Amino acid sequence: MSKAFLEHSHFEELCMLASVGQISAPEYQELSDHLRECPRCRDSYADFLRLTHEELPLLAAEEATTPQPAGLIQGITSKNYKARFAARARERGIEISPGRSRRTGAWSLSPSLSYKLGSAVVIVTLVTMMGLMSHRWKSAESRNAALSEQVSSLAEQNTALQQKVNQLSGSNQTNQSDVTKTREKTTTDAAQLRDLQDLVAKDNLAIRDLQTQLSSSKMQAAGSEQELRDAQQSLVSLNEEVGKLQDSHADDTASLVTQQVQIADLTRQAKDSADVIDKQQKLLAVDEDVRNLMAARNLHITDVFDVGGNGARRSAFGRVFYTEGKSLIFYAFDLDGPKLADGKHSFQAWAQLTDSKTSAVNLGIFYVDDPANKRWILRFDNPEVLDKISAVFVTAEPHGGTSRPTGQKLMFAYLGHAPNHP
Repeated sequence: MSKAFLEHSHFEELCMLASVGQISAPEYQELSDHLRECPRCRDSYADFLRLTHEELPLLAAEEATTPQPAGLIQGITSKNYKARFAARARERGIEISPGRSRRTGAWSLSPSLSYKLGSAVVIVTLVTMMGLMSHRWKSAESRNAALSEQVSSLAEQNTALQQKVNQLSGSNQTNQSDVTKTREKTTTDAAQLRDLQDLVAKDNLAIRDLQTQLSSSKMQAAGSEQELRDAQQSLVSLNEEVGKLQDSHADDTASLVTQQVQIADLTRQAKDSADVIDKQQKLLAVDEDVRNLMAARNLHITDVFDVGGNGARRSAFGRVFYTEGKSLIFYAFDLDGPKLADGKHSFQAWAQLTDSKTSAVNLGIFYVDDPANKRWILRFDNPEVLDKISAVFVTAEPHGGTSRPTGQKLMFAYLGHAPNHP
């Protein structure tokens, strides 16, 4: 049975109970809500109302002058009960059509027969209603049991179907993944195929170009064979000339070796002559310095020693030749001691002037005069400084010298005494 049929059966029972006032408030509210939407149940409810409030009272109205027992018939035909029932229906939104007036020309029965017939109708109606309700109750129970079995069966089927759906869903996802991978591989293969086709096309073009070049090369080879033969003949002639040149070259090589030996001897002689000339020039320069010093007036010759803090002499020493107002020659020996022989220092001479306000004046940097004897020399001939000089000293400065003395003072010579030569 359909769900709609069961609902109509339920609401028809509520209509019968409501027509005789045997319905609870929640059931009446449920019936009222349903009647607003269902025309069929509204018609059924109107039929039950007409039966209980119009047909049965018409039968009892014929017995107006006959005493009637108080009870069920009197309660059913009571005008107050009918009015209360109609008001109750209107409060719940159900419109009850007014009772039809007594039909004209209705047939009538005798009072006793009308009373008996009315009582029988009421009893039959009630019995029928009770039987119908009992039958429908049992039918509803059997239907509910059948429906419960159907619901259980459907639930089991639904569970089985859900499991199958889950299996199919998992299989479908796997298939979709495989399809996606296959599509991606197909796309990749198609791209690779296009690339290969492009390469094949390019290779075909290259093959045609090579074939063209090969044809051209064959033509060139035909001409090159003649050139090769000519070149071979020329090569034979050249080989003969090379043989002659090699013989001549052997003679030239022997002559060249002899010349190289002669050149080496001449070079050695020239070097020896250059060394002799250099020594002579140095001797001439020293001799000139010596002659000038020996002939000079107001000459100071001062020996200088490097003295440590404890008063002991160190290895470095020197000699100063100072001609007042003209020149100063400073010879120093063994300046590059163990601590200063790293090539990172320069030995610089400084003049101390009689004017105490003037700082030390840079006289220059010593250079090596005789490496074998570790002799260093400094020449200075500025008369403006030499007129005011009172002392000279030597310091070890960074390579290249500085603008003012900053390093260790190695030697000091005082020149303020009277000339001692001649």
